[in-house]
Amino acid sequence: MIKSLAYLGVRSPDYRAWERFGPEVLGLQVASHGPDGAVRLRLDEAAYRIAVHPGERNAVAYIG
Repeated sequence: MIKSLAYLGVRSPDYRAWERFGPEVLGLQVASHGPDGAVRLRLDEAAYRIAVHPGERNAVAYIG
């Protein structure tokens, strides 16, 4: 059974749209971008919890 999740990484061709969607719709804060240009979003004291990486299609990249 899963008790908690700490982070989520996804890929999206429209990853830059998350710079607006994260704050405006989900109430998240945009953090520093990843080395590949990923949009990183935070919701607490962690550096980021969600990373949206550039990709050819929408897909889950990792969960932890």
